[in-house]
Amino acid sequence: STNPQKSLEPRQYSAGSDISINTDHYSMDMPLNLRYEIDRQNHRVYKIHSGSVALEDELLVLTRLFTDPEFEIGMDIVCDISDGEIDWTLKDIDKFRSFLNANSGMSVKSKWAVVTSGGVTSHNARLFIKLNESLGSQLIMRVFESREKALEWFAETRQESLLSES
Repeated sequence: STNPQKSLEPRQYSAGSDISINTDHYSMDMPLNLRYEIDRQNHRVYKIHSGSVALEDELLVLTRLFTDPEFEIGMDIVCDISDGEIDWTLKDIDKFRSFLNANSGMSVKSKWAVVTSGGVTSHNARLFIKLNESLGSQLIMRVFESREKALEWFAETRQESLLSES
């Protein structure tokens, strides 16, 4: 396993494909520690977090993402928080859940892979998943310790989906 990178430099997300951060998506009011890149070819979004992530900043970035002309409802999302920390209260987690379900088109199934380095961020992600699942959301979310494992999960679930459609 490689050491986590401490910058927002391009990262290797799939064989031969660097995901770089396109600053055209951002304005000066965007938090510098949260970025996303839309990969239309793979119908996926890559979100990268570094440092401490405040709920208000996350909601600002998601608002920008969901209104981005490149974003399509139902896109899968890799949320890489391996260089960040989310230490939210239960009230914050529920506010985040409510925001997602109200604003992101989550009536359409989509998958979110959350990559963490463990600790409180992983705990909060798992708490969010349990809360969201208990309320019947279409969002399918899993927590992973590496981007590679997250991408393997996307590939496996895509293969299962293709098999069930045939």
